[in-house]
Amino acid sequence: MTVGARFVADTLTPQKIRLVVNGNLFQSFMGGQINSGPQESKEDYLASESVLLIEDLAIIERELQLTLPVPETITNQDRLTVRIVRLLLEGSIVIHPFKSTLNGTLTDSLTPHLIEMIRDGAGAIVIDQEKLVVELLSRKIALGSARFAIRHAEIANSEEIIAAIEANNSKDHPIRIVPHGGEGIKVFLLGRVGADNRDLVVSPWGVPGIPEHNELRGITDPPKLNP
Repeated sequence: MTVGARFVADTLTPQKIRLVVNGNLFQSFMGGQINSGPQESKEDYLASESVLLIEDLAIIERELQLTLPVPETITNQDRLTVRIVRLLLEGSIVIHPFKSTLNGTLTDSLTPHLIEMIRDGAGAIVIDQEKLVVELLSRKIALGSARFAIRHAEIANSEEIIAAIEANNSKDHPIRIVPHGGEGIKVFLLGRVGADNRDLVVSPWGVPGIPEHNELRGITDPPKLNP
């Protein structure tokens, strides 16, 4: 049985309450005091992965006005998706954990900046998506308008595109944009990111047991997410 719990610390009744979340036993009694069973301290309770997951889901529910189940088990990928959605809704800028390439097609009017990037190499690029839709716990959820940003981008298929431009046949040609040197693709929701974050400061994922993106760890290997 799956039990969804959202608020466990605001009980003011004097009765003893037993709360079991994903197999973890917690207790709360007398005026909202939070105490764990004999095998866990209060600090362990607050840091437990189950409670962190419930907190993430509660914030998503509040922001999107919907109800989500608390899963009995969860893969690393699903757990990270839950945290990313929470961070985006809170106005944070994050590195996309599952996207390493931005794919698109060329229009019939290329900007001078894009042509320069195609011919000469890396450059900064941003791409807006009118409606970002994510799959959250087997449910499709629309988050609103999003912006993807790469500070040092490269065109993976630049030779093909240059040949198409020279042949005056570049319209609708596929384009693959990749970050340079292991950099991550940043994403944030337009209208939610704070005005004080103009420098695009990235927030870490902060999920216990899941390594941060290589850009934040200062290494080149991408994180490995085993289900």
